[in-house]
Amino acid sequence: MAFVRTSGRRVLLAGAARIAVLGSAAAGVVVTPVTPGGDLYDFTQWQKPAIGSGASDVVYAPAVQQASATNDVVGVNFQAPAGTALSARMATFGHFFRKGHVLASDRLDLYWSGAAHPAQMDVLSTHSDGSVKHAAITTQHPALSAGQTIQAMIRKGASAPGATLAITPASSTNIAASLTVVSRVPHTVQDANQGGAWVDTGVPAAVGTSYDLNPATMLASYAVSGNWLAGDRCIEKRCMRYLSDALRVIMDARVYSDGTCAVRYQVTADNCIWSNPGNYSSWNISMTAQQGGTTVFSTNSLRIWQTQGFQSKWIRTDLSAALNGVASPVEHNVQFDTPYLIHAGSLPPYDLSTGLSETSIVTMKSNVADAAGFRLPGSTNGYQSPGMGGTGGRSDIGMLPGWHAAYFCTMDARLRPIVLAQAEAGLEIPINYWDSVKGVPLNIFPTIGYPETWFDMRQGAVITNIQWNDPGMDRDWDGAHQPLIAYAAYLITGEHMYWDMMERQATFTLGNTYGPGRKKTVAGVTKDWVTCQENQPRQAGWGMRDISMGALICHDASPFKALLPQVIKFNYDYLASVQDAWKDAQGEHYGWLAYSNPYDRLVLKPWMQDHWMAGTWCAWMQGCTEARTYVDTFMKNWQVGRFLQADNVFLYKKGSQYDLYMGNINTIIEEPVAFKTWAALGARAIADHGSDWDNTGDYSMLAIRSLSLIRMMLRDTNSTASIAKLLNNGAPYTSPDSMKSDSTDNIRPLIAV
Repeated sequence: MAFVRTSGRRVLLAGAARIAVLGSAAAGVVVTPVTPGGDLYDFTQWQKPAIGSGASDVVYAPAVQQASATNDVVGVNFQAPAGTALSARMATFGHFFRKGHVLASDRLDLYWSGAAHPAQMDVLSTHSDGSVKHAAITTQHPALSAGQTIQAMIRKGASAPGATLAITPASSTNIAASLTVVSRVPHTVQDANQGGAWVDTGVPAAVGTSYDLNPATMLASYAVSGNWLAGDRCIEKRCMRYLSDALRVIMDARVYSDGTCAVRYQVTADNCIWSNPGNYSSWNISMTAQQGGTTVFSTNSLRIWQTQGFQSKWIRTDLSAALNGVASPVEHNVQFDTPYLIHAGSLPPYDLSTGLSETSIVTMKSNVADAAGFRLPGSTNGYQSPGMGGTGGRSDIGMLPGWHAAYFCTMDARLRPIVLAQAEAGLEIPINYWDSVKGVPLNIFPTIGYPETWFDMRQGAVITNIQWNDPGMDRDWDGAHQPLIAYAAYLITGEHMYWDMMERQATFTLGNTYGPGRKKTVAGVTKDWVTCQENQPRQAGWGMRDISMGALICHDASPFKALLPQVIKFNYDYLASVQDAWKDAQGEHYGWLAYSNPYDRLVLKPWMQDHWMAGTWCAWMQGCTEARTYVDTFMKNWQVGRFLQADNVFLYKKGSQYDLYMGNINTIIEEPVAFKTWAALGARAIADHGSDWDNTGDYSMLAIRSLSLIRMMLRDTNSTASIAKLLNNGAPYTSPDSMKSDSTDNIRPLIAV
């Protein structure tokens, strides 16, 4: 089925007036190479996006202080949500820095309200030159009245750091927690008498084992070596405890310089290598956490399946039990300089000039943040569908999910909880495989993983004692419709648990690609790392996005820091090796991603190619020069050329059609492309669909997204002409009003300086 929008929304540029039509191309034109703007995503080549203003019913990205003094780095705002005052408190946020801007040796302060406030910088990821890419910044957040915003500047300070804090079992003495494994639940089978529904094969078996999860117990006996954060403002220690079967508990504990303590729990059935599972694949879990004797978090016989789990929120000793007991606690909304984040290469190039309608934000909050059970274990109402493979107007599918794009385009406090909730809900999805033997997420890399393994329950136990997820569990995974779960949350918080989810998604999406199909040989080197051939182009795009964004922001201590970029490069090396053969097979309109699955071999779906382009952009943003070369020498011919042919050869309106047939039949047999000329492809398109736009979905918007990314990647003026042709001729879902309704793919090129 189509990836469609059921209402008029989403566009790229703020109206056709912004780009002039440069003329039509001659019949059969081949897009000529354009000198690239640079080998890497280089912030010096691009303008920072401008922030819009003016409309009273539209929310725009906020103004933040701009660096003006020698030691100024970047501005942030501290904001209290409307209707809620916030006391001053120690807290941590994440920040991405452009290459060379901040050094690991720099000491940072935050300057606001006329005074400098010491900050601790923990480097999470570094650029290739050793400068800081992503860091956790800990400082005192100011007291704020309801709705108040205070502007601050991150500065390189002269103050020397104090002694590193200590964390001991005596920390968090007024917090207590316990967990009980109530019962084991049998495997499921499909019941033909119930329409094929999955049903349990028996009744739960009582267990009744309880575990002490008090912070003192966890810190004394289950602490992991090393610290996530360590300095004079904050120290964070991880504790990990294996329970029975697949179950384990993670506790992250913090101590701040003001004496405040905080703990957060993660309970998972993600230990995927254990013996003697019997007939059981899920567990009923009860957990309680208390502060001063008052319950602040609980689950009551919650069923979690193999590869599933849940998280608590941070339980802080400086907050009352009533505040800690809220499912979605009110926090300082740290408003970032979105143009800086885009310019530095941490976000797609969103068009910030249009803003997002207040109505859209209110609707998101109502449908998601105000939904019953929001951020409670086992409840994902409004922001995660149990069936990930569902088609249609999906707010969670894009370079970033729509809610996350909306947050970065507005920095609105009402959207921040949704960003965090989706990352937490990643524990509901069957991608959580922890290898307790090797001490890393399940992966296919040599030494630390299982090369040539296919992460799919259908292949059986090819890894000793591997336990796959039960097919009847209440969530599923679909690579063709997967959202990028935790990138935004990790970017803005730097939290360990959100990085866990980033790491899991990147490694799982690689291993979940069919094993034999991943194995390719390039220049005499064989790897089972190619993800773009066994999947539909959309799945290839989203998989490349997962791996690339994981590589972009990968923690320096992760075992995958060096491996993920190698995977990306190998994919584009492979594509370069088959490029000439594909040109011959595809003909004049070459440039689209073929895939080995025989189904729909003769159907070219432009919107799927647009999703593949989005993944390729992420690969380039991460630093893969081969991805840019692939676009320049191959992909561009299709992406741009579909809008540049003479109308009597290939009508530009068909360039964003839902599907285009490249032959006279559609079977599962692998037949060669019959229509190898633009003219033949165009004639069949008009015969099938007529000569007008396809208005059943936002395919023209996706095409403009691709063209904008190519414009930036290659400084390609033909892309500019193609964007203008769509905007000036009424392409569906490309009006300025549509753009203000949905930020998901509201992408614009940052014109070269």
